[in-house]
Amino acid sequence: MRHCGMVFFLLLIGSGTTWTQEVLTRVPAVRTLSAEAAAEGRPVQIEAAVSFVEAPGTVFVQDASAGTFLRTRSPVDHLQIGDRLSIRGTTFPGLFLTGIDATTFEVIGHGDAPPAASATFADLMAARYHYQRVNVIGIGRSIRTADENRTVLRIAMGDRQLEVKIDAPPPENRSTYIDARLSVTGLAAGSINDRRQLTQPYLRVPNWQSITIADPAPRPEEMSITPVAGLLRFQAGGEEVEMRRVRISGVTLAVLAEHTLFLRDPDSPAPPRPNRADDTTPPRNDPSTIAIHLDEEPAVKVGQRVEVIGFPAMENFAASLADAELAKIDPNSPAEPPKPTQLTIAEVFANSHDADLVQVSAKLQDSYITPQGTEMRLQSSTGQLRALLPGAAPTLPDGAILRLTGICRVESSFDKGFRSNPDSVSIWLRGSDDLVILSSPSSWTVRRLLYILAALLGILLLGGIWISLLRRRLAAQSAALSASIAQEAKLDERQRIAREFHDTLEQELAGLCIRLDAATSRPVDEKARQLLENSRHLVTRIQSGARNLVSDLRSDEDETLDLPTSLRELISRQSEVGPQVTFQADGPAEDLPAVAAHHLRMIAQEALTNALKHAQAQNIAIRLERTNGGITLCVLDDGIGLQPDFTEGKPGHFGCMGMRERARKIGADIQWLPAQPHGTQVVIRWRAS
Repeated sequence: MRHCGMVFFLLLIGSGTTWTQEVLTRVPAVRTLSAEAAAEGRPVQIEAAVSFVEAPGTVFVQDASAGTFLRTRSPVDHLQIGDRLSIRGTTFPGLFLTGIDATTFEVIGHGDAPPAASATFADLMAARYHYQRVNVIGIGRSIRTADENRTVLRIAMGDRQLEVKIDAPPPENRSTYIDARLSVTGLAAGSINDRRQLTQPYLRVPNWQSITIADPAPRPEEMSITPVAGLLRFQAGGEEVEMRRVRISGVTLAVLAEHTLFLRDPDSPAPPRPNRADDTTPPRNDPSTIAIHLDEEPAVKVGQRVEVIGFPAMENFAASLADAELAKIDPNSPAEPPKPTQLTIAEVFANSHDADLVQVSAKLQDSYITPQGTEMRLQSSTGQLRALLPGAAPTLPDGAILRLTGICRVESSFDKGFRSNPDSVSIWLRGSDDLVILSSPSSWTVRRLLYILAALLGILLLGGIWISLLRRRLAAQSAALSASIAQEAKLDERQRIAREFHDTLEQELAGLCIRLDAATSRPVDEKARQLLENSRHLVTRIQSGARNLVSDLRSDEDETLDLPTSLRELISRQSEVGPQVTFQADGPAEDLPAVAAHHLRMIAQEALTNALKHAQAQNIAIRLERTNGGITLCVLDDGIGLQPDFTEGKPGHFGCMGMRERARKIGADIQWLPAQPHGTQVVIRWRAS
């Protein structure tokens, strides 16, 4: 059997036989396809009547049971509602339900328009008759022009509103459609989102002939005045009542944004408000107020008495009028500013003052600029309270006490049992005159105190830093002053010693020279004469040394001396008998500070004296080498060399100790080193500070 089936299948292929999909011949079969099935492009061959034409290439059709649409690239301007078409094509998903991608279509006859099904708003919302002719009944609410050749009519169907899009300009008698019971026949359509969901139904109508007036609207001048307090209240009988327009009268309180007019009806006070169980205040009869939404800006002044016609509608908390128009302005009204209702913040939330002109005093929490104006947040323990002022407000410090006059608006409410209570309330100011600053906050706020405390801490910190710097500066100045005083004292002491040397030792040496000269002039033997002459030369050298010492004592430390010249003079004083003393200076001969030059010369003199007395040297060399920023002084001999305890102080011997003290005084470093092959070298290194 399996082989027989295979042979039969091969015979079918060989004979050219093909399998085809089922051809859809009725609209419901097309309409009920899923998007996935419609995307397969299933073949369609149906006959249906035109229900609506949408140029340039969309035609809505329906048969006796349902409706759909087709798209084509062929012209459709010649088609009319009622034309019967023969259509061939394939399915495609469409935005909401399956459509027909028409390859060919032709008009095979003409008849009446397809029958219209009677539909409710719920039927339209459920897409029961989508893309099918329907008939709806509703109350005309408004007419507006969408573009040059298209008009939008809104009708009320119970508590819902439906848009009717008409492919024609508005009629001349457009007012006759408002508040009239209308019968509208058109194509059921709607707005579709990208999830293939119907967001809002509407009707498509080719012209105004598809709209008939079933019940004319009452003439405005024949309508009686309805008290504001009686709107949307309980009606005995429980019968369904159509929302027709009403006529109300009142005094204008304000005209605010988006053509919103606020009226107060002084002739119909609200019924007494029942007290709560915890409310001990007597019931109040507050004047009835209402918000009215107009289609255009009314030419009315605050305080004028007017009459308005509109449709009652419930807003967030109270009844209002929508799609309203100004019917009459009382020419005899004085247009006096209406008096606001004086309220506390608690009364704003406890009583029904929605749409009323109120005056309240409150503490400002904060304020900021919004596209609508200046928004202010006000302190309230009962609920959220804010105020909105058109335009810019004056400078408002946080914490200021404000008196606000404006329209009270309940933005949200909450239910407690069977009672609705305001939760968020706004006060819409009419202008800057409605805002009065009663008192400004104290300047000693917590924020400012923190700023002041921070400033004081900053001042204390800066003061501490300044005191520290001042102490350092005073210490530096004190040190400099002490150094100056010490320098002055040292200079005074040096000058005193110089004077004493000059007045005592030098004078005595001068006297001794005179006596030696006198002794030399007398007849003595040759040996005695030689001794006297040697003594005379020795006293002369002592006298010269004393003069140099006095000169050094009187020299200023800031002065400069020529150290090489001083060393050469030191060598020239040496006797021709004894070791040979030489001097060598490397580098340019720059002057040194007097103090440094004096101590270096004295150190060199002491080193030379020690070499002459103790070294038993044949040659002594003094070398002066200038380095970067300092000098190196070296006294070198070829004597017997260093003794182990030569630098330790012995009674009556202070040479090496004095040399160290002089080196320390000028910040120099002194060393006694052995010379090669024998002898001693004294090295002094000094750098300018």
